[in-house]
Amino acid sequence: MIDFALSNKLTDDIVINHDLLYVLQQIDLLFNTDLNAVLGDENFGSNYDDYVYTTGISNFALENKIQSDINRLDLLNFSVSVSVSLVEGTQRDIAFIDITISGDYDNYTKTYVIN
Repeated sequence: MIDFALSNKLTDDIVINHDLLYVLQQIDLLFNTDLNAVLGDENFGSNYDDYVYTTGISNFALENKIQSDINRLDLLNFSVSVSVSLVEGTQRDIAFIDITISGDYDNYTKTYVIN
């Protein structure tokens, strides 16, 4: 995997070969890409902010939706668990989404906030 953010030109050989970073990058892309924004893969991306804004979705239902989306990614034998906490707001709810990635030697937790 080439990390273009670390490379100043396309001829550099900056390659990151760390499986956990690869999985994290896929999850970041999932959260930061709108649904139907990827040409050729109209199922990639997320619209989790729509769930928080327009529906009174439960924690369990949002967890299942996110887990289902993450399970479609190339997880390289890592196990991923999702935990959602919803906080009621005046105009829209706020979702705190904890993603825990576990592998043989690597464990990592990242929190996403959708408001």
